[in-house]
Amino acid sequence: MLLEFISKYARMAFNQPPRNKEIANGLKQLKSITEFMDLRSSLRLKSPKVLTYKTGDPLIIIKSLIDKTDIENIGVLCGGVKELFPEQFQDRLFDTCPVKYYGDELLIEDSETLVNGGGNSVIFIEGFMQKFMPQFTDYLMSSLCAAAEEVGWHPYPRLLGIRCIESLMYYPGGELRMHTDSESIFTIVIMLSRPERCFTGGDFVIKKKDDSVIKVSPNAGDAIIFDSYSLHGVDAIISGKRNVLVLELWAYQDTIMFGKRPPQSHSKVKVPVLMMSPERIYRKES
Repeated sequence: MLLEFISKYARMAFNQPPRNKEIANGLKQLKSITEFMDLRSSLRLKSPKVLTYKTGDPLIIIKSLIDKTDIENIGVLCGGVKELFPEQFQDRLFDTCPVKYYGDELLIEDSETLVNGGGNSVIFIEGFMQKFMPQFTDYLMSSLCAAAEEVGWHPYPRLLGIRCIESLMYYPGGELRMHTDSESIFTIVIMLSRPERCFTGGDFVIKKKDDSVIKVSPNAGDAIIFDSYSLHGVDAIISGKRNVLVLELWAYQDTIMFGKRPPQSHSKVKVPVLMMSPERIYRKES
C-alpha cells in the first residue's frame, strides 16, 4: 500500500498533466507551421502612414498599415491555432440579418425585426500573435502609438494592455449592431479582405457625440482606431466573406494565451499610467 502511494505521487510529481502535454505539443507544431513566415523587422516601413482624421471624431483611419505578406501570415497563424487548439474558435450566433434571393438578386431583410442566427465566427489569437509574430506585434503597436501621438490621443497604445486579438469572419447576412466595447480604451480593426472583390456590404459604422453617423469601407490593409466607448457596428454583409483582425486595448495587463476576451475581473492590476478612470481620458477635443 505504501509503495503504491509513493509510486502514485511520484508519477504526479514528475509527469506533466495530459492537458499541459497537449498544449506543449500543439505549440511545438504551431511553431513548425509559422517558422517559415516572412516576419521581417518591426522597424520596416518607417515612412509616415497616411492618416484620415477630423478633430473631435471618434476614429482614426490608417491607410495601408499592413500589406499582403502580413495578411498571409495572419491567415497562417489563425489557421494553425484553429486546427491545433479548436477551443479557440467559436461561431457566435448574434446580430444576423436574413438574406434571400428574389430572382437573381440577393436581398437583405429588415435587420431591426428579423434575427436569423449567425453573426460572425472568431479565432482568439491573443498570446499566440505575440509569441509567433513578435516583430509584427511590435510594428503594430509602434504604428498605433505614432498615429495616436499625431492626432493628440492619449494614453498611447504602447502603455496599455492587450485585452484580446481576434480574427473575425462575417458571412452573408452577418452584421454587428451598434454597441460599445465596454471596459476597453481603444479598439483597432484591420481589414484583411478587399471590399467589392471579397465581399459587398459590411461598412463600418460609428456614432459621433452629436448622434451623427460616420460610415467607412476601409481597403485591405487599412486600419481603424476608435474610442471603444463610442457606439459602433458593422452593416449586414450582402455577399462574400468579410475578414478583419480586431485588437482591444484596456487599462489592465495583457491577456494570457487561451484567455480569450476576458471581463474586467480578469486582472486587478491596472497598467501604471491608468490609475485614473479609463473613461473620457484619451481623445483631444476640438
